[in-house]
Amino acid sequence: MAAIAVRIGERLGRLESPSAPDSIDNGKDALVTSRPVMPERADEQSRILGGLVCLGAVAGGALFLYGIAVQSYWALAVPLAAIVLFVLGLVVWIGWTIATVQVETEGEPLGPGGAGSATRPDPSESTEPVRSESED
Repeated sequence: MAAIAVRIGERLGRLESPSAPDSIDNGKDALVTSRPVMPERADEQSRILGGLVCLGAVAGGALFLYGIAVQSYWALAVPLAAIVLFVLGLVVWIGWTIATVQVETEGEPLGPGGAGSATRPDPSESTEPVRSESED
């Protein structure tokens, strides 16, 4: 297991961290345990943002439970509307992506029949030999 971690570490390159050792050496294989270094200011901002997201989730949950307790219509309508609008937004984004994608074709054109003509033979190009009435 440690050998796999070493190979992955070698492929990714050694990551340096002042708080974690470079490796744990058990005599056979070295296990890379360090993680990438994040600037202190970015780390602090990240922690603050994460705390605010958690605080907002707890406040939203408390508000939802309060709305359920007082049997408010809005306690169910607002979260359901948010979910429906989010899903519809994803569908619009997927549709827009499909509609505006630029596809570069490779190879020869399919011809006048399009993709279906590749599987259906053209009746004017019969592969059977033409027999005349005199051959019978």
